[in-house]
Amino acid sequence: MIKKINIFNSKNLKLSYQDKYFHSLIIDLPVYSEDMVKSFSNIHFNPDFVQKIQEIFDSSLQLICDKGLLFIYGSPSQLMKCYEYIPDGFKFRYWIAIDSINTIEKKAKNHLKHNHLGILMLSKGGQFLELDTKNTRIDYIACSACKRNIKDWGGKKHLMNIKGTGISDVWKDFYDIQKTVNDPDNNNISLNIIDYQSSNNYFDYGRMPDKVLKRLLALLKEEERNILYLNIDKEYIAPLNLTSKPRPADKIFVDSSRYRNKLLHGDCIAKMEEIAREYPDGIFDLVFADPPYNLDKSYNKYNDELSEQQYIEWCNKWLELCVKLTKPTGNILILNIPKWALEHARLLNSIAYFQNWIVWDALSLPKGKIMPAHYALLAYSKAPNGFTYNKPADIDSLEYCLRANCIKTRKNANIDNKVPVSDIWWDIHRIKHKIDRDDHPCQLPDKLMDRIIQSYSNEGDLVFDPFCGAGTTAISALKNNRKYTTIELDEYYLNITAAKLEQIEKNGKLDRVGKNNKAVSVYTKKELETKVQAYSQALGRRPTLNEFVEKFLIDIEQLKILYPEPHRVLKAGRIALLNDEKQRYLDLNF
Repeated sequence: MIKKINIFNSKNLKLSYQDKYFHSLIIDLPVYSEDMVKSFSNIHFNPDFVQKIQEIFDSSLQLICDKGLLFIYGSPSQLMKCYEYIPDGFKFRYWIAIDSINTIEKKAKNHLKHNHLGILMLSKGGQFLELDTKNTRIDYIACSACKRNIKDWGGKKHLMNIKGTGISDVWKDFYDIQKTVNDPDNNNISLNIIDYQSSNNYFDYGRMPDKVLKRLLALLKEEERNILYLNIDKEYIAPLNLTSKPRPADKIFVDSSRYRNKLLHGDCIAKMEEIAREYPDGIFDLVFADPPYNLDKSYNKYNDELSEQQYIEWCNKWLELCVKLTKPTGNILILNIPKWALEHARLLNSIAYFQNWIVWDALSLPKGKIMPAHYALLAYSKAPNGFTYNKPADIDSLEYCLRANCIKTRKNANIDNKVPVSDIWWDIHRIKHKIDRDDHPCQLPDKLMDRIIQSYSNEGDLVFDPFCGAGTTAISALKNNRKYTTIELDEYYLNITAAKLEQIEKNGKLDRVGKNNKAVSVYTKKELETKVQAYSQALGRRPTLNEFVEKFLIDIEQLKILYPEPHRVLKAGRIALLNDEKQRYLDLNF
């Protein structure tokens, strides 16, 4: 059950539910244009906004039960500021990014178009109440050109849930539905034909759109739980951002010749301090950093499993140097997962100007109830305006699939709707094929770096990356007629980068041979997963790993080649059982 309260003044905040605790609290902030499209810095923020946020927190957070959930809806700058005042005892869970389509900012010329609104999700305590991702699904959508599923499931059609696709932390599907048709490739699946010229959200500068709230309440099992919804009115809280529009930053000239096209070997902080002593006013036109994410990845010479405080302190050192080494007209872009991006923003908002929280929508290995797709690319500038920005070319509309034959057919027929690039980047995908990957655990796609470098620097500019890795930044800089400086702790990765750069300079292009040292299993994933599904249907439940291995005489070592965590093969059984459940419901009701 949901209890809704409109907050117009401090009197409304005198919440008295001494005998009642809520499973979830939703705080719906009014979104202002000042907080969406203007540069933001802690130098120019409205202290009244902070005071009101503290009043809201003091009055309401105590009403959340243990393991309960807190949701805050607002603009990226509002959510970043709110996060600074979250009391101890609450733990970050997700930043759900919402594409507001074209309703917040229709066009943008001197900055990246702002479409991104967010929901910050935190839990009270180390655990949190279960979300209903089993029944809360997203309908499958048809490509407006070929009318097939907009996502090409290829050989994984047996893993499709007939209730819809799973929920991720990037929501960009709120459009009007024209009609529903059968999937030509899978008779059990329905597809929605979408009107991409209109949005079902009706985003405005007021409260959370009904469609977004409805999905959130479905995840929270509204019928079974107590939910408190606070709609914060504009009469109560003013805009956060007070940034005026000062004159553009002054351009400076520095002789950076000794750092042009350089691969530096060593600790990034020590090397950056050395450069900063030589260039105290900055040297680089664009700084891009993609640090280790502290997720225990397997690097050769870096410990990717620090304590949270150690990691934040280490990041703050190189972040401060990144800003110091940037020219007055330059840009700083930092890529990380949302949890750490919020910590980066604590520092960066005090020493630079926030421009965009860019959402790179790149679904990774599904973990947890909400699938992680959201990588945060924080875009800052050294000055509030006058920074370098080149508007990217328009891209194919979200309404089309990526099948090569569809692309060719529709373009030949002049079916080619385009949309401007916004701060939700859904058109750039993670590296999927070994032929495109080097021997590095966290390699970025070339297309991602090309967009960053083309948009935030000019030809001839000097681009800096303190975490060279597989050298994607340096390679993209060279291809796009920029100069580069990178630092790498591990000489092995530095040598990989040097060899690739030499190949480009010699041949004018890069021919990757790819990483292909992985053992080949005697099984295929589809073979194993269909066995799991059939066995699950026979049992009426998912088998244990031992039951599955014994039933089909599976070689566990061969299984581990495909699934380093062998129990993950059993997930296919859950899909089969869910599909059986829905089919029985349809048979009974239609």
